[in-house]
Amino acid sequence: MSTFEDMVARLAPAEAIEAPVHPRVLTLPHGEGDDAPFDFAFAVWEDPGGAPALHAALQPLVEAALLVELSDPEEGRAPEALHLGCAAPIDDVERAVRAFGFQPATAPDEFVRCVRGEASSIGREPPDALAHCFRAEVAAPHGAAIESQLRALEWPPFGEPPGALAKALGLTLDVPPTPQGLDQVEAALVSRVVGPIRWIGSRSFLGLCDFVALVLHRAFEREVQWAPSEPDPQTGLRPPPLVRMRSSEGWVHLPIGQHVLQWCVMPLLPGEDVPLLSHWCEDQARA
Repeated sequence: MSTFEDMVARLAPAEAIEAPVHPRVLTLPHGEGDDAPFDFAFAVWEDPGGAPALHAALQPLVEAALLVELSDPEEGRAPEALHLGCAAPIDDVERAVRAFGFQPATAPDEFVRCVRGEASSIGREPPDALAHCFRAEVAAPHGAAIESQLRALEWPPFGEPPGALAKALGLTLDVPPTPQGLDQVEAALVSRVVGPIRWIGSRSFLGLCDFVALVLHRAFEREVQWAPSEPDPQTGLRPPPLVRMRSSEGWVHLPIGQHVLQWCVMPLLPGEDVPLLSHWCEDQARA
């Protein structure tokens, strides 16, 4: 995923297309009403060309689905789980999906019905059974108490004005916008549990992204411009946090929202050691 437009396109209503990996993210509600708990679900109709191709096709879909929720300061809610169903056998499929937290599981009946219905809606033959089925758990937010405090505050869109969300988060945690302060914020908000998707409340996520941008600007003395995160007029979706920074070779775009998602929300694998965000900031500032 390189642009917000691409992310929106991947979440748009599906048409009858030939893609082996279904380009629409499915939602499985648990109950009635807009506030009902829900899962995200993904369908694979055919082998896209092996495990690497499957991983490459799934990554933007999974990231887009999660970023849409994380970038909404008012309604952003955590899915309870993610499901993945493959209608055709794929060699080494577990290796392809491990990075997203997927583990082999029994397909819930409502998921199978959803996949069959989705196949019919795009003109595909509904699969009689799923060759592979996986489930990814979503861990409760590590900083739930902090998220509750932030939800009691006035909350402007990301980038309007620049640094406002970082200031609110910094005041809540009593830390300054320094690399050391960023380490403290990350420790307070980001879980180090191995295995599940490590959810962060949407306001905490946006504040953390803003804090990263502010550290680049103030502590590392880089010129940074924030992209305001206004809702898309057609879809109502908010773009994930994005800034641009002046480097030694000119302006570069930093998709901070996607980066924080990959480093702080996506699952940790056994033995994996992800560097701190402050180290990433230092690397970016040296560019």
